[in-house]
Amino acid sequence: MKEKILLVVQRYGEKVNGGAEDYVRQYAEKLNTYYEVHVYTTNALSCESWAPYYVLGERVVNDVHIHYFPTKKRHLLFPVALQTALSWPKNKNAGRRFVKYQGPQSKTLIRAIKKNHKKFSNILFFAYLYYPSVYGIKAIKNKAILVPFCHDEPYIYFSIYRNEFSNAKGLIFNTIEEREFVYKLFPFTTSKPSTLLGIGIEPPSLSNIDVKKKFGLNNPYIIYVGRLDTAKGVDKLLKYFSTFAKQSKRKIDLVVVGQNVNIMEEELNASNIKSVGFVDPLDKNALINNSELLVLPSMFESLSIVVLEAFNLHRPILVNEKCQVLKGHILRSNGGLYYDNKEEFVATLNYLLDNPSIAKAMGENGYQYVETNYRWPIIINHLLSFLKETKNDKVS
Repeated sequence: MKEKILLVVQRYGEKVNGGAEDYVRQYAEKLNTYYEVHVYTTNALSCESWAPYYVLGERVVNDVHIHYFPTKKRHLLFPVALQTALSWPKNKNAGRRFVKYQGPQSKTLIRAIKKNHKKFSNILFFAYLYYPSVYGIKAIKNKAILVPFCHDEPYIYFSIYRNEFSNAKGLIFNTIEEREFVYKLFPFTTSKPSTLLGIGIEPPSLSNIDVKKKFGLNNPYIIYVGRLDTAKGVDKLLKYFSTFAKQSKRKIDLVVVGQNVNIMEEELNASNIKSVGFVDPLDKNALINNSELLVLPSMFESLSIVVLEAFNLHRPILVNEKCQVLKGHILRSNGGLYYDNKEEFVATLNYLLDNPSIAKAMGENGYQYVETNYRWPIIINHLLSFLKETKNDKVS
């Protein structure tokens, strides 16, 4: 009989659009070869509202036991709680109110963790930021492993998160930069069991679809894939690309792929910007594969799966230098360039487009980077060893 393992995450499902959540789903489906995998999550679909969507209870999908627990819509006072916590990051009450109002709040989920934790040889919590991780880890102190998806952002300085990292028995980091940041911010974590993983990337699957015809793309293009969100720097990307387009004699477009969160429609309606919305994985791969390069303007990433997916398709990347994780990928792989401001964006983009042989070589470097570090057999073998070393002794 297989040992049982529990993964706890704020959202889970094939319709869930999010890097961290997709990461968890891939891990769950890979681990079910070795464990009976259970997932505790809320029944929310949208991370903006946490509105209930999935049917409550247990269902089995791809041999993973998914347990959906009820949650509430995001509290109307969340913006107030956020501003209060930002003003007094060391105030415990302000931090608690932020986590509670941000959500997704599910006391039923926390009670289930507390009641059933002894059934599982390991319990992994994903994403430090959310209510299920904060209060789930607190409920079973020193028995949980935290996969924080952590980077230097204002929220991590709230005192409530220091307690969360303290209550975790072990940590799984996704990048060297994430580990260094956590160790510096919370020095006590250096004595906890930890490992460096990332995610596995399958060899690329490509369809025979004429992607340019399907999406009405007539010109060469660069591509952004992710949430269309100011928090991801997409507003600046659109402005920077507009400046580039005005100065350039090239006919080249920017294709943006993903769910629109808060980008104004008029910003997406420029003649050389093509917004195609959320697409399925095969179309996403085809769009990346036919692009000149991937651009990622985000300042805050803890891994960035889409960078690895672009490398997997031999595409070079152009990223925001202010994000240490993305810059780290570039420096370790020599798979692209980074920029710090609008002028550098224009200059680096022109350089990559003016030097296709160099851009191609960077794409090949990126592919080798994935091949060496991010294939599933490498990742899973490493994870299995860590789980064996950190398993909970008392399992009933």
